[in-house]
Amino acid sequence: MREAFTAHLTEKLSLLRGNEPGIQEIRMHAAEVERASRYLDKSTWVRICDNAKHLPQLPGDREDMPQKMCSRCHSVVYYSSECQREDWNALHRQECSHLAKSRRQQKRTGHWYSQNNRRFQATQLWHAYEDHLEVSNVDNRLASNAIVRIPVGRPPCRESMSTSLSKEYIENTRDVVPSYLQSRFKEMLSFFVKANAPRRAEGPRSAILVDRRLPLLKDSQINILILLRPSSVDGGARRRREGSKFLLQGILAYPSRTNQFPGVHERPNNGSANSQLLAEPSSRYV
Repeated sequence: MREAFTAHLTEKLSLLRGNEPGIQEIRMHAAEVERASRYLDKSTWVRICDNAKHLPQLPGDREDMPQKMCSRCHSVVYYSSECQREDWNALHRQECSHLAKSRRQQKRTGHWYSQNNRRFQATQLWHAYEDHLEVSNVDNRLASNAIVRIPVGRPPCRESMSTSLSKEYIENTRDVVPSYLQSRFKEMLSFFVKANAPRRAEGPRSAILVDRRLPLLKDSQINILILLRPSSVDGGARRRREGSKFLLQGILAYPSRTNQFPGVHERPNNGSANSQLLAEPSSRYV
């Protein structure tokens, strides 16, 4: 499919000789199509383990191991029975029945959020952060408690949106996260804060939080928060693809009403005029 699109594009570009702005615009859109096409192959999707504590203990690459799924709620997956048992004792015991009920309700309406949805969107968000990092070096310029918001689906640029892990952010988000996922949200924030605590004023961070909100129905949205760690934390195992610098340590996805985040303000990481192009309500980050 990509080859056919490239051939078609090459033919059309020949008709635009002398129209450099038009050619540049088409090339920009072609690059977007190329980036998006990477998500079509499921073999490139990240594998999720909902036990965020598994990361330091994984002995090498376990990407080919069959995943374990909770047979009751079908909402969490793990790399191993050990990961599943540990997460059950720590968190999932309290949330399982609620997740099962939520899944049944979603399926009745025909708008349920599947594991494939979660894997696809986690992969897309991961790709977006890495692409953005390549052109912006943003991680060296962000405060240790900054949460990155990237407009997925747009060309990588030198500006990103961020909000700090402030009391305001935590309270506003906590008010929206379902009560049965509060402990998992708290655990993710704890990993993020502890990993970056020793960080100096500038330099790469030991953990990155990236969030995204996308429409689900007319008046609702899915909120996704992923926790990335540099791949060096376990010797480079479990890389998403050749050359990837990060591992997915955790993911939290939960529904909410659209624009249900009062008082949360994104801001560009620098004051350039171009950065204002990204200053949109967070619900537009799709």
